[in-house]
Amino acid sequence: WGLHHAQVSANFRVPFDLLSLILARFHDSAAFSDFCTNGQAKPAQEFSLNIKLRNPHQELNVLSLPTCDSNDQITGRLWVINDLTREKEADRLKNEFTSMVSHELKTPLTSILGYSDLLLAREFPAEDQKSFLKILRREAENLENLVTDILDFARIEANTMRINRWTVPLH
Repeated sequence: WGLHHAQVSANFRVPFDLLSLILARFHDSAAFSDFCTNGQAKPAQEFSLNIKLRNPHQELNVLSLPTCDSNDQITGRLWVINDLTREKEADRLKNEFTSMVSHELKTPLTSILGYSDLLLAREFPAEDQKSFLKILRREAENLENLVTDILDFARIEANTMRINRWTVPLH
């Protein structure tokens, strides 16, 4: 919760003691107030709310469920609070990575397709053909390097990459 040890006393209780300490961090305290009101107005229903906190930034999901005794009488509410901050950041980074990789893969593919189409559509002098084929080869190698890097990254993430070490002369 980002609370200092001094803020948590021996008699610390959740949620009311906690709320007074984090209320100032809410981006939208009215939504949280409505969430609490709904829980009191409809005690048999379950409710869920995503909350954004500031200083430091956190994104939480609060699930509020009714608790019942052995006679199915409602005795209170249980709150399950899930910190989504890392998941949201991971999703953002994944989307950013996917966008960047898509762009980087399309660049050599565009060249490969364009020069292939040119070579198939018309006759060129041998020197021009050779120049086009060199470009095709270079762009195909760039594409291969990008795919290899992505696969290496996946292996590193999966912790399956073997690293070979050997002695090399410094000169």
